[in-house]
Amino acid sequence: MAELTQNQLILLRQGAADPEGRIDLSRNQNKPIAALSAVLGALNRKGLAVKDNGGQWRVTAAGREVARASSEDQTRLDSLVPNGPATDAPTSDTPANENRASDTSPATDPSTKRGQVLTLLRQEQGACMAEMMAATGWQAHSVRALLSGLRKGGMAVTCTKHGEGPSRYHVQFEAEGTV
Repeated sequence: MAELTQNQLILLRQGAADPEGRIDLSRNQNKPIAALSAVLGALNRKGLAVKDNGGQWRVTAAGREVARASSEDQTRLDSLVPNGPATDAPTSDTPANENRASDTSPATDPSTKRGQVLTLLRQEQGACMAEMMAATGWQAHSVRALLSGLRKGGMAVTCTKHGEGPSRYHVQFEAEGTV
């Protein structure tokens, strides 16, 4: 039987505690956005959480049951969670677009590595190379290739360096002021 990660259980329990099943991501500000995206993607693939038409993540009925069982009995939890790895990362046998919400652009889907990098780049402070490498598991040359592809695709990817710290990359989408 598959197990859930601690982060998956935390989000399920938060959503199950809400009358409408909402998962409040603002309560998890200490976690990187890419990490939350990976956790939510894993919950979505297991059928335990979905993104509604308004972009709000919600726990499904199965997710509520798993959250309730995880509080009561680990054995019962194992019988409810579908078979599969306990990782938050997309699996190699699951296409990146499987279970994707219809309103999510393939280019920015947070369950893909490209989407995780874009999520990091959209943060106010942007992201350094090490953060993007950690989020994707890629080597630096692969992250640079993605950044180059984003630029060639017309996105305004900027790089700034302040003092002795690492260079930080940032991208703006149309809604943020890029034409």
